[in-house]
Amino acid sequence: PADPAALPDISKSNSVSSSVKEKSPDELAAIQRELDDEMDKILNASSTVSLKGEQDTAAAEMFAKFDLDGSGVLEVSELHSVLQKLGLEITEDQFKYYALALMHGYDKDKSKGLELREFKKFYAQCLASEELKDRYAKDIADAARKEQVVAHAKKMFRKHDKDGNEVLDSAELEGLLKEAIGEHVDMPETEWAEFAADALRRGDKDGNATFDFKEFLNLFEKCLASPKVRA
Repeated sequence: PADPAALPDISKSNSVSSSVKEKSPDELAAIQRELDDEMDKILNASSTVSLKGEQDTAAAEMFAKFDLDGSGVLEVSELHSVLQKLGLEITEDQFKYYALALMHGYDKDKSKGLELREFKKFYAQCLASEELKDRYAKDIADAARKEQVVAHAKKMFRKHDKDGNEVLDSAELEGLLKEAIGEHVDMPETEWAEFAADALRRGDKDGNATFDFKEFLNLFEKCLASPKVRA
């Protein structure tokens, strides 16, 4: 039977998967904590530049410009201009993932929008200088790719979770793998069941003979996150 460890890494040529490998969720969280620390220093240290005077006015004016409906809150649909300000060229399909990543970092009250105080924090961390803008543009691009990978993994997981119990058993995983990589792997039909069972044994961290979503996501990121799989 084919060895899952020997499975060709069909993600190597894909920028989404390679970016995910470059930064893990823990690394992304560490980046956000570092940005938060920098923001605290800016706002709390009188000897450093803070959002006062011209910068505070600039942030408020930018917020008003982006707040198209005048609601006092930047909603997801209004974030496209914000992301363009970072110099990001984003397709319509990519936009929702970037918006999710931005909201995750700055919508602290989970209101699904950025209030002025939250936007000022975003401005101070991401738009106040070219250096901050360039760094955050890269970080949010990595985070957005992660959001995209997770979204595709969830879609595939739900499709093959036939009984809706939020785990994949060996038979369900077999069907998923056939759909995902069947065209990339030369394997007799009779060997797929053992292949799936072996992949499950290797990735089943809690030993319950099934994949929960977290366990499946690990497999997806390493082996399945390619354009052909997501099609």
